[in-house]
Amino acid sequence: MSTKYDRHYAADPAACGAAFAPFVEFVQSLEGSCRILDLGCGQGRDALLFARAGHRVVGVDSSAVGIGQLLRTVEAEALEVELSVGDVTEFVPPGLFDVVVLDRLLHMLPSPRPVLERALRALEPGGRVLVSDYPKQLPMIREVLQDMEIVRDSKGFVFARRGSIGEDTRGLLAFLERAYQEPLGDYLAALDGRHLVWRMHEEIVCHAMWVERELRTGGRSLRTAYVELVATSPDRRGQGFASALMQHLVEQVEDFDIAALAPADTRLYEHLGWQRWRGPLFVREGDEARATPDEALDIYRLPGTPEIDLDLPISIEWRPGEVW
Repeated sequence: MSTKYDRHYAADPAACGAAFAPFVEFVQSLEGSCRILDLGCGQGRDALLFARAGHRVVGVDSSAVGIGQLLRTVEAEALEVELSVGDVTEFVPPGLFDVVVLDRLLHMLPSPRPVLERALRALEPGGRVLVSDYPKQLPMIREVLQDMEIVRDSKGFVFARRGSIGEDTRGLLAFLERAYQEPLGDYLAALDGRHLVWRMHEEIVCHAMWVERELRTGGRSLRTAYVELVATSPDRRGQGFASALMQHLVEQVEDFDIAALAPADTRLYEHLGWQRWRGPLFVREGDEARATPDEALDIYRLPGTPEIDLDLPISIEWRPGEVW
């Protein structure tokens, strides 16, 4: 279905102009490779800004003409951008993002608030939302963002940061203990890793995390993203939350040699591409290795995973508490 912006963009391939200075400054401050969601991306002034800086972008817009123009640039420059034509009021973000952008979008929507609220639920812990809009929208924007840390609020630009896991440990611990039906305070405190949290209406519905460990097999040492504490709220189980979160997790750990976990439910992981290790498992304590025949291990092959034989012995370093 044609939109007025199709005609606008067709008449001028640079109708949206250059990226605003606050967005440029923000991109210059980013470290590492981030996952970006650009809602209402239009011809791509922000999507291209982030992608050219090495970030991975998902963009959606109702204008097929704008998306087509942006796609040609993305393909010509071999940028990591995933695009779709769609209604942002119905768009469901695919997973969690480090940054969500709503640049001059909200004033065009008949009901902007639900779109902004849904965008916030797509943020990683510690993630940022970048909103640019006209003065009439600013009171609503500030009200929706009132529980976040406002890092910029000037001249129509409101940037905010979601609290990190460290700032919300109590809520996370309560969620995990409810899911696992056991005390987990000491266990969670001992884990130094990266968390993924899926929230709906500010309620945690699903969680997973990974820590860095070292697996050894066949004379190789493998830098391992070891997955811990996969949990879904009891009233949300069977609805695909854990599967979606695990698919997002393996995208986040692609720079590791391999991903691994000790499975509680093999059915959850097998259909996602995880494989059961068939060989014997050992725990390394100094120069000695102790067999752990009652344990199980699943592994996930990442882009950098070398050729490995699942029937060989495999070992992991000892740690207090649950070794595997």
